[in-house]
Amino acid sequence: MKGNGDAIIGGLFVLAGLGFLVPAIGYGLLPPPGLFGLGAGFFPTVTSAFVILFGLWIVYDAISKGSSVYFQGEEDLKKKAKIMGFMFVVFVSFLILWVVVDRFMESSMGFFVGCAAMLLTFNHIFGRTLKFNLIFTAIFIGLLYGIFYKLLYIQFTL
Repeated sequence: MKGNGDAIIGGLFVLAGLGFLVPAIGYGLLPPPGLFGLGAGFFPTVTSAFVILFGLWIVYDAISKGSSVYFQGEEDLKKKAKIMGFMFVVFVSFLILWVVVDRFMESSMGFFVGCAAMLLTFNHIFGRTLKFNLIFTAIFIGLLYGIFYKLLYIQFTL
């Protein structure tokens, strides 16, 4: 069977999910005795499981439907490699911004500032309008802050 783009991408999702699932299970799903909330490994385990299931779904769909999304030659690969390289640079910039802002502001604020900058950049790269970009980023960061930081008391620190 010749590997096609969908099956390859699905396999990469499965590998990435497994790469995060294995250490996440070691953190534990339940909190230590006497502490409130979920264990340190709960959210990484759940997220990794969803990534693995999503990857398996992509692989199954590619094999069962015989999709033929093959990589289309050198020019297509160059275009995709350029996008992936830029996304990597944006992600590294997010991490740097997270660390720098955390040094000067309240704990975990660097994560939210970095996330906002990353979302604004990604939405701009993929051609979203400025109005959509600002509204989406505000809602997404607001939900992250409200649910994880305020409600579940999760600290985003490096």
